[in-house]
Amino acid sequence: MRIYNGTKFTLTLPYAGGENLTIAPKTPSGNVLCTNEFIATLITSYTTDEIAIIAAGPFEISACANVPAATNYVVQSLEEAIARFNPSAKKAEQPKPEPKKEEVKPEPKPEPVKEELKKVEAPQMTPVETPKKEEKKQKKEEPKKEEEQK
Repeated sequence: MRIYNGTKFTLTLPYAGGENLTIAPKTPSGNVLCTNEFIATLITSYTTDEIAIIAAGPFEISACANVPAATNYVVQSLEEAIARFNPSAKKAEQPKPEPKKEEVKPEPKPEPVKEELKKVEAPQMTPVETPKKEEKKQKKEEPKKEEEQK
């Protein structure tokens, strides 16, 4: 396992047996033995914006998996670690895809559809006669007169 220092300053990490591990800015460390304690120390001391843990093999990946918070720090290669801390390098590595030129084929013009229009006769409407005002009054008065007679 290696540790990538993504900061602009030198990191000095406590290592097993009272030794210190020094990592220069923007560089990876040499191979180090990965223990749960060492990984826990790394992730409690630094953020994902400062370091990356480069796990190369299945043993190292499983060791990092034993410390649940370490998964955000783990990368698979040095290139991935460099890309994490230098987004412009990631963009520079990937060539821009050339736009595809598609040939525009003219669509054949559809033949005009010839239809005979049938002449449809509209039904003739007859006017509805409305009763005149006087007739309405008479109809209303007639029931009243009948009631009065009773």
